[in-house]
Amino acid sequence: MNPFRILWLSLKTLYEHLFQLFLMGFVTLLALILILPGPIALAGLWGIAHHAVAGFGGDWSQYWEALKRYGPRNWLNTLVVAVVTGLLAVNLWFYNTPGVTPVSADIALIATVFWIGMSLLWTGVVFYWLSFQIEMLEARFWLSLRNSLFLTLARPLHTLVFLIAIALAGGLCAILPPLLLLLPAFIAVLSITALRELVQPMLNAREQAPNETP
Repeated sequence: MNPFRILWLSLKTLYEHLFQLFLMGFVTLLALILILPGPIALAGLWGIAHHAVAGFGGDWSQYWEALKRYGPRNWLNTLVVAVVTGLLAVNLWFYNTPGVTPVSADIALIATVFWIGMSLLWTGVVFYWLSFQIEMLEARFWLSLRNSLFLTLARPLHTLVFLIAIALAGGLCAILPPLLLLLPAFIAVLSITALRELVQPMLNAREQAPNETP
């Protein structure tokens, strides 16, 4: 599916559940400011986004249910994200700090391009990761991580469009700060919508392949 159509579907879902997602986004944003409860609150918001994308309205009981079910797991996700992101940042710093990097300027440039590419790849993986866990009947850490990597590699242009859209949304929030209350909800809805719209055609193609074999 066209990535811009997925963006449109996400915005439509966000609008249809605007009041509900606004309130839950506010709670989630407060939790993120406090840092420690942030990953747990994000799991609750992702659970509500899952209901919204599926066409069902969510309430606070479903928010707390998703928070309790996926929150501790998302804490583990967050620790992994922090470690990997830190390693990527260290590599970028190392190759771009005069007096620290021992390599030539040409090699430093190649290394910088490589690590920027790896950072974009990792950001794409993180974008899908929690959504995969919520969509799975039984959330499994390594399987969801592997599937997120596979989807990012299988649909790189789609993923890049989504990441650019999130960056633009963040820039808009810097201009209009009240919109920041909707940013976590927008990312959650976009992630769930993208996952559903991108994975289903791939599953259909896999199911049809054996039937087309002579």
